[in-house]
Amino acid sequence: SRVGRPRARGGAVWWSSLFAWETLVIDYMMFALVSFVVLGGTLSGAQARAEERGEELEDRDMGWPGPQDLVFLALVGIVAVLPLVLTQMPPGYSSAETGYLTLTAKLGGTLDTLAPFHPTIRYLHPPGYPAIVAYLSAQMHQPIPLVLFGLGTVLVMIAAWGAYDLGSEIADKRLGRALIVALLVGLGMLRTFLGGDFTLLMGLAFGITAVTFLMRTAQGGNRSDAIGAGLMLGATIIASFELGLVLLLGYVALLVGMLLPGRERPSGKTWLMMTVGVLAALAFGIGPWVARNWDLLTTVNRSSAAAELSTFLGFNAILLPLALVGLWAAWVSSERLVRWMAVVSVIWLLLILDVAVIGILPSVLPMIRRLVDPNALAQLGAMIPLAILGGIGVLWLWEQIPQAWRGLMRDRVYWLAGAAGVVLVLIIVASESTWQFLRTSLDLPEVASTPAETAAALWAFDNLPDDARILTEDHLVWLPVLTERDASSAYIFAESANEPEAVTAFTADALPDWLNNHETGPIGNDWTHIVTTLPDDSIDVTVSQLDESSALRLIYDVDGVQVWEITK
Repeated sequence: SRVGRPRARGGAVWWSSLFAWETLVIDYMMFALVSFVVLGGTLSGAQARAEERGEELEDRDMGWPGPQDLVFLALVGIVAVLPLVLTQMPPGYSSAETGYLTLTAKLGGTLDTLAPFHPTIRYLHPPGYPAIVAYLSAQMHQPIPLVLFGLGTVLVMIAAWGAYDLGSEIADKRLGRALIVALLVGLGMLRTFLGGDFTLLMGLAFGITAVTFLMRTAQGGNRSDAIGAGLMLGATIIASFELGLVLLLGYVALLVGMLLPGRERPSGKTWLMMTVGVLAALAFGIGPWVARNWDLLTTVNRSSAAAELSTFLGFNAILLPLALVGLWAAWVSSERLVRWMAVVSVIWLLLILDVAVIGILPSVLPMIRRLVDPNALAQLGAMIPLAILGGIGVLWLWEQIPQAWRGLMRDRVYWLAGAAGVVLVLIIVASESTWQFLRTSLDLPEVASTPAETAAALWAFDNLPDDARILTEDHLVWLPVLTERDASSAYIFAESANEPEAVTAFTADALPDWLNNHETGPIGNDWTHIVTTLPDDSIDVTVSQLDESSALRLIYDVDGVQVWEITK
């Protein structure tokens, strides 16, 4: 088989390097992670508080969502499924980078090199998403782009459920519902998902859970909360460098919040769990990966200049007014924890704004600027603290509605949910116009593969030899991912590799020169096939001219995309 065993070397799924990457081991590890996030996050907090008071709670009073909440989460699920029916390929180029690294993990068995195609090139990228997608794609025998979207759909649901749990921990289930609303109307999560920034989405989903555990620990939580906080903080870093940094800033904000006057003085045990306990679990979780990739972490430069303030304000234009309302509502609230989390969120936002726009902290710690993208921070970095404040604001606005109207809406919730479900189904039916509307209104990037290019790549997957090497145009970045063969096109950054020159060399557009001189020039690099999109202004030959060549044989042609076999 061409599919290698992806060994999570260096701690990509934490300490799975202690085991062979066997199916059964990973099945259990993934089941354990999901159980830890959902059951640990949703049930343990409420149950622990009840036990402290000597109470025995009914299921409806614990962390489980009620029937109405489940209907709401089902609507979120329908929204999350939209991309699977609206577009065949993930939009943008960041998804193409994630897809290519998923391919190398699936076929090469590593998460820090470009093996099997370029085994000497080591590449720095958060390994969480590629690791899981590579595993699922191999297990389910499904194409990588489909699994990229499918896992994203699950993560949207996990993020929504995590927001529900976080709000319930801060106050009650009403705030949990309000946090989901804030997360959705803020559009940052949906724009990230629909735009193909899957690593950021995974970081957001894990980050929300990490905040819940960190908050519990800061409130005098037990050892399991501290371990959960450290492990989920590590999972966030492994999923996304940007959201990992955001969570580290949130961790600092919580520590600062514990020192502020006006709240109960934390016990020595709380400080011990919040510092030593959390950091020890974090080191245990990502220590192997950091040690293995330390040379890349200290040398590569993935980033760009600081983001503009207008970018930050534009991406958060909806949540910022709600956050201001929430800040006022927290100020007048009688709930101590609500007031405290509002203060922590403000401190957190100031730290994020500095890293993304102002740049004081990055000037002190240059590694920050080299490893994280300020524009990604401006896009999604403030989502969690803004969702907390915005959720408080949404709940306050809801409570300003007359009681009779609120009761009427609660009594009609299933009718309203059914109507919303019908609307979403109609949106799905009108998929083409819906996708164009979403692309325009949310400013989503273009899909980097036309239907014809996708069809040609899928044909090549089914028909080319396993060891085929494809010379193609540099803009066909999805070709190696869809064909699962070595190709001259890939969307990766030379600055993220230990051998930047090698990356530049193999991604250079060598096809025009070869085609323009193929009768007299050498073939080189053992290419066996060529994929072209003729006519092309950069190539001075036509399909009919190439078809007359003794060096090439046309074996597939669909809507301007040609697959050729090199015959000499």
